[in-house]
Amino acid sequence: ILFVAAVVFLGAQNAFSFELEDTPIQTELKNRILFADEWNIDSKNAVGKEEKSNSVIGSDKKSLGKAILYSALLPGMGEFYVGNKTKAKVFFTAEAMTWIGYAAFHIYGDWKKDDMIRYAADKAGAQLDGKDDQFLDYVGFYDSREDFNSLGRVTDPERPYLYDTPENYWQWTNDADRNSFKEMKNSSREAFRRRDFMIVAAVANRIISVIDAVRDVKKANRRVATNITDKDERTYKFSIDPMSYNRQVSITFYPSF
Repeated sequence: ILFVAAVVFLGAQNAFSFELEDTPIQTELKNRILFADEWNIDSKNAVGKEEKSNSVIGSDKKSLGKAILYSALLPGMGEFYVGNKTKAKVFFTAEAMTWIGYAAFHIYGDWKKDDMIRYAADKAGAQLDGKDDQFLDYVGFYDSREDFNSLGRVTDPERPYLYDTPENYWQWTNDADRNSFKEMKNSSREAFRRRDFMIVAAVANRIISVIDAVRDVKKANRRVATNITDKDERTYKFSIDPMSYNRQVSITFYPSF
């Protein structure tokens, strides 16, 4: 009995050691070069690599129109939209300083103008409220209305004549007071000129910010286009390999951490 059992055991072992012949399906699959690509199912690749890459690029690209609009409205906002927060702070600071300067020069110019009007009223009896710059120049250059009408018309006969009315009256008692008036007048005008320059600076700041934002958007979009790879956020991968005797069907999970 033991001898028979040993013979049966050895025979069975030899029988199972023979290699199984390929089935017709396996033979056909071996002839397919692109076998693995056709039977792999990826949770993120289900829509195809090209479509997926385009969707990723589209979601990360920055809008050129938005960047231009933001920088035109507030310099630095376009850079902030692209992600360059350091440069955005520089433009924000420049914008704030521009309008602070505008307000400061405007206030100072008004102060000096008010001082000038009060000084002319006190020292020369002049009424300068509402008068234009040309009339203020006459008051600062001539000692009185009479000097303007006599001396001024000698050199310029076409100059308008100032009639003897309270609105046209002024009389300086000395050159020192008149020169002090001129200094106040010039200081006020210089402050207003600097105030107007702040507006030019604000416009220039916007132009520079727009140009810089356009460059940043182009750089950012180029980086997005070149950094897109097939290294996706997969959740699972399902594979079928009928040619394998070990794992003909497999599924792999990719954790999110």
